[in-house]
Amino acid sequence: MLLVVKTFALIFSLIFFAAASARDVRILVLNEVSSSKCEVKNFASVPGVYQIGLDGSERPFQSPFAWDECADGTLLTSLGQDILRSGMADRVIFMPVGVEGSHIEDWLAGGRAQEKLKLALHEAVSSNVRFEYVLWQGALLDGMISASNYQSHVQRILKVVKMNAVVDKFIISKSISVRKDKLSRNVMHPWDPLVGRFAGPDLSGLGDAYLSDDGNFNLLGKRKLAQLWLSSMQDASAESLQYQKESLLYYFKL
Repeated sequence: MLLVVKTFALIFSLIFFAAASARDVRILVLNEVSSSKCEVKNFASVPGVYQIGLDGSERPFQSPFAWDECADGTLLTSLGQDILRSGMADRVIFMPVGVEGSHIEDWLAGGRAQEKLKLALHEAVSSNVRFEYVLWQGALLDGMISASNYQSHVQRILKVVKMNAVVDKFIISKSISVRKDKLSRNVMHPWDPLVGRFAGPDLSGLGDAYLSDDGNFNLLGKRKLAQLWLSSMQDASAESLQYQKESLLYYFKL
């Protein structure tokens, strides 16, 4: 009995220490849709924020990104700085992966984005990189794909990541289905803490003030989206910790 209590206390202490202590946070970023024409904007390195290079090593966080020249530097810069200010980490290391002009079909088997993703994950694993978070950012959908098919696609993509990398938590945004230029419904995703999947930002909450004329996020929208991603990451960490505690209580229940 005493041994069980001591073991229980030790595990709880380890969980609390891991949650409370500042550390490096590595984030894999998958953006469902990339621009049909990349407009790479140069930006200087950000103190405390890094990216994973082509050889799997860390390098300064500046344009162009190693694995996705179309990645949104403004959004990731804001998110990295927000994470540092929150005290969640001492350093943030991003790995944005994507290809120009990609859509969700390109992330499926044989698609350009999936092939690049597998190569990127291979380099990450070879360098002993463990991702604390994988961010799947959905898009404004054109209504040509059903919600059930979309969910199936997302599950298959996340399974590829799970099978080819070491990952703690997947955070999946809620996409928006668009029909005739109107937001018609939210596309839900399979969120389940048992397999490390958690809810990300709800894109339907970002109205016209956060969008440019072409339907993409403007500067205000990108900064707001960064805040929403940080909030989702914090919620996922808290939910994961609570799930671990409840699992331990059940395991040690006499």
